[in-house]
Amino acid sequence: MYFTEEGGRDAGVHARDKRGRYYTILESPVYQDETTGLAFSPDGKHMYVAYQKNGILFDLWREDGLPFHGLTLNVKYHHDYGEVGGGNAGDGGGGSGRDDEEWGVQRQ
Repeated sequence: MYFTEEGGRDAGVHARDKRGRYYTILESPVYQDETTGLAFSPDGKHMYVAYQKNGILFDLWREDGLPFHGLTLNVKYHHDYGEVGGGNAGDGGGGSGRDDEEWGVQRQ
């Protein structure tokens, strides 16, 4: 399972394998803003992630040419801007439609 970390010194992409072991895929001492937009190419050989505030998008691939396998968290977060009702489960309940943070999911 792949997931992004929300800022600070651990901002980046991390993973846990089937045994629960923790791995760091991408971390940067330069960019400490929130990472977002984790997604994969259709063939699973490229992982995409952005540092949100910095506006930088990374295209990652494995040196051995194999695809990334596993899952990402299917989490979407929306701020509640005072709208009432509507919304989907997990979107903050506001139904505002403004995606400030979004993590993509694809099963590989």
